[in-house]
Formats: sequence, structure tokens, C-alpha cells
Amino acid sequence: MTSERRPRMIRQGLVLVLLGLAIVTAYLLYKRQDQYELEVSQSKTGWGYSVQVNGSLVISQPTIPGIVGNRGFVNEQQARRVGKRVIEKIRQGQIPPTVTPAELQQLGVDVP
Repeated sequence: MTSERRPRMIRQGLVLVLLGLAIVTAYLLYKRQDQYELEVSQSKTGWGYSVQVNGSLVISQPTIPGIVGNRGFVNEQQARRVGKRVIEKIRQGQIPPTVTPAELQQLGVDVP
């Protein structure tokens, strides 16, 4: 009976070790990715957004980008949609993450 239990215990030990390695690997891969944070806030000119990467501020956009003047977004939802698009562009390696008037219209932003 002892000889039967030993291979079983070895298999269980190996499964636990492999499971532990899988968890550690997944955690390390997750931590290696850049962490983007979008913050939407109201300013004097309307709504704006800021983007942080790994806790460092990389974009502060209190006004609508890509248009003439200093107008903020009409509401929080518009600012959030554009901020998310900007993060997508950064992830794709587009630096600077320029937003065109046509993109603003696609995102439902009220462009003057």
C-alpha cells in the first residue's frame, strides 16, 4: 500500500508545483503590461480628461482636442469616449495620439 501511495503523492505534488508556476507566470505577465487609467473631470470650459500610465500623468486634456478654441466637452460621456480612444491609440503605439474632427464626430462629440 505504501508503494502505491508514493507515486500518487508525487503526482499531486507535481500538479501543485505546476499550478503554482502557472499562477506566478500569469501574475508576472499581468504586471508587465502598462496600466492605463482614464480620469474624467469637469473644468471651467466643460468636461475634460486625463490619462495616466503606470501612475504617471501623460495627458491632461481639459478641452476638446483637434478643434480651434478652448471648449470643453459638453458632458462626461463625450470626454470618456475620446479618452478611451486616446488610450487605444497609445496602446497601438501612435504617439502623439492625435484625434481628428472626423473621429470626434464618429464618437458623438458635439463639434462647433
